[in-house]
Amino acid sequence: MKRFFSFLGFILVVSGAWAQIKFEPGYFINNDGQRTECEIRNVDWESNPTAFQYKVSGGEAQEGRIEGVREFGLTGGSVFIRFMVDIDRSSDIINNLSKERNPEFKSEILFLRRLVVGKAVLYEYVDAGLKRFFFSMGEVEPKQLVYKRYMQYDPSGNYQTGYAASNDLYKQQILNDLTCSSISKREVTNLKYERAPLMKIFLKYNECMGGAVAPAEATTRESAMHLTIRPGLFSNGVYVDNGTTRTELDKALAFRVGVELELVLPFNKGLWSTTFEPVFQTYSTKSSTGTISVDYKSIDLTVSLRRYLFIKDNGSLYLNFGAAYGLPLGGKGAFKIGGISLDISSAINLTAGLGYRTGKFSAEFNYAFNRGLLGDYVLYASGYGGPGLVLGYRIF
Repeated sequence: MKRFFSFLGFILVVSGAWAQIKFEPGYFINNDGQRTECEIRNVDWESNPTAFQYKVSGGEAQEGRIEGVREFGLTGGSVFIRFMVDIDRSSDIINNLSKERNPEFKSEILFLRRLVVGKAVLYEYVDAGLKRFFFSMGEVEPKQLVYKRYMQYDPSGNYQTGYAASNDLYKQQILNDLTCSSISKREVTNLKYERAPLMKIFLKYNECMGGAVAPAEATTRESAMHLTIRPGLFSNGVYVDNGTTRTELDKALAFRVGVELELVLPFNKGLWSTTFEPVFQTYSTKSSTGTISVDYKSIDLTVSLRRYLFIKDNGSLYLNFGAAYGLPLGGKGAFKIGGISLDISSAINLTAGLGYRTGKFSAEFNYAFNRGLLGDYVLYASGYGGPGLVLGYRIF
């Protein structure tokens, strides 16, 4: 446990020293219509903000809030505009679905993210899993494109039918307002209530009408996937405790090789990802007296959350926190105490790592916290773990 807190403290110190999200060129417009050129802290907002940080002429960071700012944006990037809009916040979670088919609007002051500009303007609002799209034609204030899931009830409203239905009014809204020869009814009928397809239909309409076609964000944020081969060496130790005596076995090298699948999450500028890594490892050691020996081979299924502290063209620093489920290979005799052969059991342990990637290559200092090997035996407690170095080569 002492090692755990020491390593965690080291990770936090390094995180504080290296973690950064840049201030990038941008602007904001206050309530009086005054435009200020500045630098805005770009956090690649997953949810629409109510405030943001900015610097003017390299000064101290200040906060702009929705009450005093009508618009702000990054040069060539996201633009948020303040509106008073009617929004339906009905839950999309199956157990919390409303039995009301029609939207239940409430007026709110929100920053809407502008996705497409032109004769028809598309906006997006995201808040903790809630996603709503808005649109406006010309100078008209934005109104919500209505999509709502609800639970069907019998005509008397006394009980649920057990089926969830959806109000797809947004399709009719688009058919009514985005009238153009290049947009077919079939295309709108199959249109999903998602960012990419809605952006596509609004861009097509603006092009059809001969207006300016300028998406606020040229590409939609998508998840990226990477595959990496990761061999490594660990200096692992094993202890055995029979209730009266604790025996520490000699440390030995454990060789491992894994294939890591990484899914980069589509928010916060790609600074977060999840990984899944099947790992084969082999390890052998014994006590100084030779009475206890371990010959351990396993397949570990490791799931981790990764946080990049910065991402640059010439390198990326990252942290891992995860859990590994170890499946032992081999039968009796892998763990011997005196003349007794014991079976090694499946077990879960925590892992943490600090790594650096440049190009296709990476190096990671990793620590595997103690994993019990004799969980099937009441008389014995054991632990297996230690620090190691993992190298990586990214295939794609």
